[in-house]
Amino acid sequence: MSEEPTSTTPPPGAADGWTNPDKAAMKARVRKLQQLIAVFLKAGKTLRLYSEDHRFFNRFATEFESRLAEQHEFDEALTFEITPTSIQWDGNTVFENREQRQNLAFKLYRDGVRLLQFRRGANAVEVRDFVTLIAREGDRVGGSQDLSVLFWEADFKHIHIAVAETFVEYDEQATETLRRLELDLSDFEREFGVVERGDNEELAQLKTAWDESLAHASAPAGASNAALPAGDGPAYEPAAYGERSGDARATRYGGEDAFRGTQLEDETDMPALPPESMDDYAMEAVYADLHGLEQAYASFEEVGGVLAHVLEAETDAEELTQVLKNLDDALSPLLATAAIGPLNSVLRRIALLHRREAEAGSFREQPLSKFLRNVGRIERLQIIARAINEDWTDAISGELFTFLSLQHPEGLDQLMQFLSQLTPPEPRKVAVEALVLLSKRDPQPWLVALRGENWHLVADAVRALGLIGDRVALEHVSIAYERKEASVRLQALETLKSQRAPRIEQLMLRALEDEDSEVRMTALRYCAVNGLDAAVPSIEDAINSRGFNERTFEERRGWFMTLGMLAGLQVLPRFQKVAEAARRNSNHGPQVHLALLAIRSIRETSARLWLAEFANLSTGELKLLAHKVLAGNR
Repeated sequence: MSEEPTSTTPPPGAADGWTNPDKAAMKARVRKLQQLIAVFLKAGKTLRLYSEDHRFFNRFATEFESRLAEQHEFDEALTFEITPTSIQWDGNTVFENREQRQNLAFKLYRDGVRLLQFRRGANAVEVRDFVTLIAREGDRVGGSQDLSVLFWEADFKHIHIAVAETFVEYDEQATETLRRLELDLSDFEREFGVVERGDNEELAQLKTAWDESLAHASAPAGASNAALPAGDGPAYEPAAYGERSGDARATRYGGEDAFRGTQLEDETDMPALPPESMDDYAMEAVYADLHGLEQAYASFEEVGGVLAHVLEAETDAEELTQVLKNLDDALSPLLATAAIGPLNSVLRRIALLHRREAEAGSFREQPLSKFLRNVGRIERLQIIARAINEDWTDAISGELFTFLSLQHPEGLDQLMQFLSQLTPPEPRKVAVEALVLLSKRDPQPWLVALRGENWHLVADAVRALGLIGDRVALEHVSIAYERKEASVRLQALETLKSQRAPRIEQLMLRALEDEDSEVRMTALRYCAVNGLDAAVPSIEDAINSRGFNERTFEERRGWFMTLGMLAGLQVLPRFQKVAEAARRNSNHGPQVHLALLAIRSIRETSARLWLAEFANLSTGELKLLAHKVLAGNR
């Protein structure tokens, strides 16, 4: 029986600056750290798909930096312990993956990294360089440098590592085995030949040989299996890598952790091709896993990787068509439940394969195209639209964008129907961005939608044309201003506000008389920013109209300041007269305030000097108001 802790026993985590935490607080912080690692993995994944300047990478890198800064509110330094299968903080697991030897923890551990520390003060450049170094380590030529060396070369000021004193030694046999693990399916077939159905003994022997070589390669320097008694295992063999079985199927179905490992997704690299891909029975099990999530032994990332290799290795067109038909059937439950996260894990690999095959002019391009078009059938998309409308959360924005980006471009018409069925504004914005990318910035589909009856889709079309930025296409956006929906008119003006053309200027002048205040304010800002002097008569008419004083002070402020900016010294005497009368009468009401704001907006030094003198000569609350306006406060 263990002894009870005494009062002198330091609390858990005291050395890391976390003193006497209650369980709820500790659990909350561990969750935050898990999210920190998850964001890091997402940032790394985007670097494998996009450039370092892409907005997706910028978003995830910025989020990682902000989450890291949030953690440094607790501690000066945040230290993680690295194991072959996990990343630990203060004894708590914040990342774990027991299956994929290419996961983040194993990459660090393999190259000798045992501790990883982030110190307070890491700036955006340092954080981005760190993420890029980890994500791109697999791209280094010939693998000549490990991560520990790359860390020293990077010379990070606020990110530090501790490296094991004894490095891993790789003999020739282990190096060759590791190289074979990275080969694709065709290389396996040429090297070993396809394992026949039911030949579990041969498969088990092959798996055992791989595991033993890996365990030997992971042993500390100087350790030798030959020095061990017969029957003993290698000198160093993590539990996750040391399982032995004479029956591969018994091991595979021995329990969820026997194959799946963890629910935390490792998105840093494509998983190595598992030997199960060469076993027909095992592949049938992979398909079966797609049907029953509660019984799934393989993660969807692993399934996607296996399927992509199988499809790429298939040399018979009819067989490929049949495999894709079976896969479509297997994905139906995911589509029927709008499980777009798992769907993306499978589709991502297949979509990338389709693009490569299309570029190469392969016979696989047509079957893959048909498969992707079937995934995006409107009856399936309608189910996803309904699920999003009922239970939207910003947390799935990235998954929705990915799902739509993976669709076949020829299915754009059906995707536009999908867009028209979405009701929350946020997923509509995400969908518009994805479809602009999918259509390769072609304005034509959006010009068609611009003339449709669905006003939501009209607003989306205006937003899309703004993203595309085609000047000729933008000329058509003025059509949207004819809609009765104020939000559509507002979207049209927001999209056109960066353009200068006679037709657009006339539209802005017309919008000054719009019935909606937000539309009027947007038009006012356009006139002020672009120095549109033709707006002065309309502004004068509005200020002198009946009911103008019933508008909000914020709107009236906009009208007066725009008039001052455009009319300048022409209206200065009028506003000076209002201000002087107020000083004589000790009046400081709204009209005086507006007059002073108009004077401050005049772009002439004489107007600013007069306002400063007026503030010095005034008394009481009028003096305070004048100084407030002079200082630029509302």
